[in-house]
Amino acid sequence: MDKTRSKILIAGPFRDFGGREVEGNLVARTLDDKYFVSVFSTELMGENSAVLSGLNIPFSVLHYRLLRASVLLRVMAILTWARSGFKGKVANYVKNKTVLDSSILLKETGSIIEDLVESSDLIFLCAQLSTMYVREFLAHARELNKPIVIRVTGTVYSMSETAAQHFNEVDLFLMHSKRNSEALKKFVTAPVRVIDQTSLWEENLLQLPIVSSDIRTFGFLGRISEEKGILELIDLFTHFPEFKLEIAGEGPLIKDVLRRCEDYDHIIYNGIYKANEVEGFYERIDCLVICSHEESGPLVGLEAMAAGKLILSTDVGAMKERLQGTGNDFWFDLLDTTSFGEQLNRIIALNPRELEEIRTNNRKRYLEAYQLEKIAGQYKDCVDYLI
Repeated sequence: MDKTRSKILIAGPFRDFGGREVEGNLVARTLDDKYFVSVFSTELMGENSAVLSGLNIPFSVLHYRLLRASVLLRVMAILTWARSGFKGKVANYVKNKTVLDSSILLKETGSIIEDLVESSDLIFLCAQLSTMYVREFLAHARELNKPIVIRVTGTVYSMSETAAQHFNEVDLFLMHSKRNSEALKKFVTAPVRVIDQTSLWEENLLQLPIVSSDIRTFGFLGRISEEKGILELIDLFTHFPEFKLEIAGEGPLIKDVLRRCEDYDHIIYNGIYKANEVEGFYERIDCLVICSHEESGPLVGLEAMAAGKLILSTDVGAMKERLQGTGNDFWFDLLDTTSFGEQLNRIIALNPRELEEIRTNNRKRYLEAYQLEKIAGQYKDCVDYLI
């Protein structure tokens, strides 16, 4: 090991797949050639998590470290696992209801995070500001005089004075959009910089042809969960059987989605696409639908731009900034069928020349502002400055 290379810890509530995981992977890939990079997750994830894709770097998960750290927590987890009928893995139960607020869990968690911070030269968190353990990382980073960067993965709405005092100790906040950046600046005086997302798989997406054909197939790609608005989107499309809606992803509402798909021939669930195979999804659709209640990005918006697709979206995250000047201004209210119908009508009224122009503009905008090399360089600049 070259001991002169600084150690970067990328930490957050990583699972197996999602925008946060893909973004964490980008940061790790960007820094791995110059620094010793490791990953730590406060949520359960496996070795096939998207955050580790294409990398050979060390990683650890809080749940497994807790099992190794405490005999009591290990015994309680095994007992809870047995009472559940031995479903899943023992690690799933280490933070069970019996110990969730116990001093032993808090002590061991704090000790693990302190050790991680102490053995790193810079902490890079990918998390919402309300995420559990963010303040724990920050407290130890300040105590040990280690720089800490927080990539904020949620929308900032409000913040208590106490929280603001803590977060003023952060060395750098990274935000997806100017809008979210300005929202954060209302509460903190710490440095804030805007770095949006990019696609690791842009090469494949950029090879998809720009076409001038009519819009007939719409698509949803993402986590099948409440905040993504997928059930509301399905309800909206039940009123428009002349269009096809293709859905891809996984999440806690998957059974609800499958039940609803059974009732409608034009609403189809197409399973799960691996991160490096998303061009297959975009090949199948004419227009991406972003129907989230809340987002900081989302990543799929940039993928669709690289793929040269139209985007029909709620006004969330960085989407209005991304699409400014492209002619792709199709915004709808998820809870308003009339609003949705109006935007559908605007889209289908476009002639072939207009369709091709907007699609081309979306890809051009991606190439100008969000290409992988550009975004990776921005991350490197930030870390190089702080190390």
